[in-house]
Amino acid sequence: MEGNFHSLSLRKKLKVIFIWLELIIIDLRLKIIPSKFNKKWLYNSKKIKESNQVNEVELERFLKYLRIASSHSYIFNMSCLRQSLLIRRYLNSQKITSKIVFGLNKDANQNYNAHAWVEVDELKIDPTNNFVYFTSFKNN
Repeated sequence: MEGNFHSLSLRKKLKVIFIWLELIIIDLRLKIIPSKFNKKWLYNSKKIKESNQVNEVELERFLKYLRIASSHSYIFNMSCLRQSLLIRRYLNSQKITSKIVFGLNKDANQNYNAHAWVEVDELKIDPTNNFVYFTSFKNN
């Protein structure tokens, strides 16, 4: 693991804990609320009339905290979809328009696998970097 929670400063631990709690809220929302009510939340990207200039240093710091938080899932699902929803929320808070992209692939046993990541223009943001193995498809 690239970061150890216990070696972080108190301030950074609090950031990781906050991200972890947000992931739990996202997981509970997806589990409890029927999918028809989550559809708009999942597929619509907020149109923001600001620059799409991503501060890569701040984004990488956020992704580091996200990776640490999601590595401690316990009974919660901290999948790529939940992480992508949180990344999009973070980018929206930075006035950056982004969208969640879904992809599929087939493994050696001919089973389908799905993955989600975030895109800002041509920039692909995925804490797992698994998007390279998936073919994206248009989501309406």
